[in-house]
Amino acid sequence: TSYLKKQGYYFPDVSYSAEDLQRELTGVKLIYSVTTGPRYSVRVRTSEGINTKKFLKWIKEIFLNARGQDDAMDDSYKKIREYILGIGYPFVFLQWSREEEGTTEVKLTLDIDRGWHSTVGEISVLGVEALSGEDVSAALGVSMGDPFVRSILDSGLESLAGSYTNRGYLSARISLEALRFLPEGQGRKVPLIITVSEGVQILIGDIQVEGGVYSASL
Repeated sequence: TSYLKKQGYYFPDVSYSAEDLQRELTGVKLIYSVTTGPRYSVRVRTSEGINTKKFLKWIKEIFLNARGQDDAMDDSYKKIREYILGIGYPFVFLQWSREEEGTTEVKLTLDIDRGWHSTVGEISVLGVEALSGEDVSAALGVSMGDPFVRSILDSGLESLAGSYTNRGYLSARISLEALRFLPEGQGRKVPLIITVSEGVQILIGDIQVEGGVYSASL
């Protein structure tokens, strides 16, 4: 199967049966049955000058290890989309198309429209009193000019919420508003407003230990 996969027959069906020949000679005769299935060719199409060699390499690796066509296409789609989102293209669009030539060949094309590149604009943080500006910046992990990546922003908000929890603000609520994308001439920057409702800090009061050999009030 490894040889067939390297030739583009990614999903062959190979089986074998054993025929006992002990009456005639020592050993077992193996009979292999091979159905290659269609031969696949894959291309990446884009009009934006993207270097597609990396994507084609990823697709080939995924197809070599996938159990079926649908899984391979889906995993390739997710990997490439996640990569493009991660470098600051929040409106990337990908679509597979399939063309068959009889039963012997399948041509797959992945069309990519990555949209425009976006970066984080001015960041405004409202409602923060318990944390310093340095604490907030460290927790968020993003600054003006960084690629606009929603997953990184979400992770930063979770980290900021954790900072409040560690300080006893168990009911703190944090929201993010991403303002409209600025025009292309201004670099497609996205101003952010982060609003914090800190709530009440909860502190540990008396601690009593009961039921043991020793009892104490701390």
